[in-house]
Amino acid sequence: CLAHEPKQPTWSVEQKLQAVRWRRQLAEAHYSRGDIHAQGIAVRRALRVAGEPVLRSPTTILIRLLWRGLRLAFQQAYPPSPRWVQRDDLRFWERELARCLNQAAMVDYFELRFSLGMYNLVGAVTHAERTGFSVEMAVASAQLACGLGILGWRNACEHFMERAERVALALADPAVHAHVCNLDALWHLGRCEWSVVDRRLDQSQELCLR
Repeated sequence: CLAHEPKQPTWSVEQKLQAVRWRRQLAEAHYSRGDIHAQGIAVRRALRVAGEPVLRSPTTILIRLLWRGLRLAFQQAYPPSPRWVQRDDLRFWERELARCLNQAAMVDYFELRFSLGMYNLVGAVTHAERTGFSVEMAVASAQLACGLGILGWRNACEHFMERAERVALALADPAVHAHVCNLDALWHLGRCEWSVVDRRLDQSQELCLR
């Protein structure tokens, strides 16, 4: 697919969205094969096509993380308007960016780039919330909750985990809800909170059987 992309210097909006989607799908395929390095290359290419800079300087990452955190906090207080959510062109872009940033955060986690990972997680939630109640919103919120839980920020963790679970219930999708339960179990596992881990894994298993 990538070899047969149009070679003109400027793409239409649809072509650009497709180019980002293909590279993100390639990243997901590499993850399924267990190749985190190749996944990272593919998702960084997706983000470049989307116009998202790949940050390398620790100072720049910290400044951008603080800015994204403030923007997400503002968005929590003043959610995106329904008109924004209803626009298909914007919703598709926000959804794709949320998926790319979730993938990037996953790579950062496995490659021990924690500040950059949090930057990408916050960005994923910011974009996902603009899609309305969606799979992307549930997954991004749960992944950010895990990051916050690992940092020890319990209240913020509970806020985003509850939000993720609320979205999964609204979607009536047991697979998404099971994924949220698994993510919640994972960060509790790191804290050795075994009773919560057992309860969440049992809940996940029950949802999977549906």
